[in-house]
Amino acid sequence: MEQLGFLNNVNDTKEDLFCENIIKILRETDIGDDALTSFKNNKNYTTVLFGENIVCLKIKFGKKLSFFAVSPRFKKILQKNNILYTVERSTMWLRVKINKPSDIFMYKQLIIDLYNFCLELNSGDSFDCCSRYMQCSDILKCVNPYPEVYKYCKYKTKLKNGIIFYGKNRNVQN
Repeated sequence: MEQLGFLNNVNDTKEDLFCENIIKILRETDIGDDALTSFKNNKNYTTVLFGENIVCLKIKFGKKLSFFAVSPRFKKILQKNNILYTVERSTMWLRVKINKPSDIFMYKQLIIDLYNFCLELNSGDSFDCCSRYMQCSDILKCVNPYPEVYKYCKYKTKLKNGIIFYGKNRNVQN
C-alpha cells in the first residue's frame, strides 16, 4: 500500500480528489494536521486513516456504485450526524452513497467528528496543557506547531468546547 501524494494533476482519480477534499475540510476548520491524516490505495478502494493509523473510511468510486464506508466502530458518530447508511453484509462497514468527490463537503461535520474521535483514541500519552497555554487561551485554539505534542493536548478540546481556564478569554473561575 502506498501513501498518496496530491499534486492536482490531470491523472488524479476520483478517490484522490475525495481525499484532497478531506484535507481541505480539516484545514478550513483548523483542527486537522496533515501529519495525522494518511491515505492508502488498496486494490478495490482507498483507505483514510486518522491519528495513529486508525482506519476510518474506505472510498470507492465504481461504475455502478460509489460510496464511502465508515468502520462499524464509528456507528454512533454517523447516527449523531443523522447520516443515512446501509450496512455492508460481509464486513459490517456502514456505506454512505456518493456521486462525486465534492459530495464529502456535505459530510463536513462527520469528518471533523471522526478526526477528533480518532485523536481521542490515541490520547494514552495525553496531557492537560503545555507551556503555550496562555497563547492558546488568547486565540482560542492550540498553537503548538509540533504534531507529536498537539495531538496529545487535552486543553485544545476544552477550548473547542468553549472552556477557557487562562488568559484574556478566561471564563472558568477557581
